[in-house]
Amino acid sequence: GEFPEDKIVSAARLLLNDEELPKDLFTGKTVLIGLSAQGTFDVAATPLAPESLGPLVQAQAVGSILRGGWLIRRTWAEPAEWAVAAILAFLALAAAMLGKWYGYLLAGIFLAVPVASWLAFTNAATLFDPARPLLVGSGAVAGVAMGLFALARRERERVRDDLVQERISTAETQGELQAARPIQLGMVPPPSRLQGIDPRVDLDALLEPARSVGGDYYD
Repeated sequence: GEFPEDKIVSAARLLLNDEELPKDLFTGKTVLIGLSAQGTFDVAATPLAPESLGPLVQAQAVGSILRGGWLIRRTWAEPAEWAVAAILAFLALAAAMLGKWYGYLLAGIFLAVPVASWLAFTNAATLFDPARPLLVGSGAVAGVAMGLFALARRERERVRDDLVQERISTAETQGELQAARPIQLGMVPPPSRLQGIDPRVDLDALLEPARSVGGDYYD
């Protein structure tokens, strides 16, 4: 954690006999004396900062020893981690097959696991590692997502094949209709034949289907 600033006393203030320092500042206390500054050897990296002063890290270790503040790894912790991991994996599958409500429950547990781990750490000095259930759950979610993607891709390919077959069938039908068009139009006698029926009458005929082929007969 963050080391309290009021617990750090500069050696220069002691050597210069700073009057602002209480005379009983170190009475009954454990004091660590160390040389630590930028460029010196006693600088360590911690989860809070890339560079922390070594005596401060050692002071926190001494404080944990004196107050018995050890982090406890209880016997039920590992089975509980695996149980939560199994629940997350099951909910990932259930969300894919049974609906979005299971997805909401899955997201809630994903958020609750690190919060519960932090509360156990801060309030009960108990180590419940959230990495295992979160990694297993994330792997299950990724696997389900990949499976759904593969199914969706297969379905798209099937629909695409059906569409191609439909287009081929439509093209064949259109080709047959286009071939039938000149046959039907050839049933209409040309004006030269109609004029030979009776010289006193001018006759003509027109057959124009709305599409390729019409359903009308010429008489």
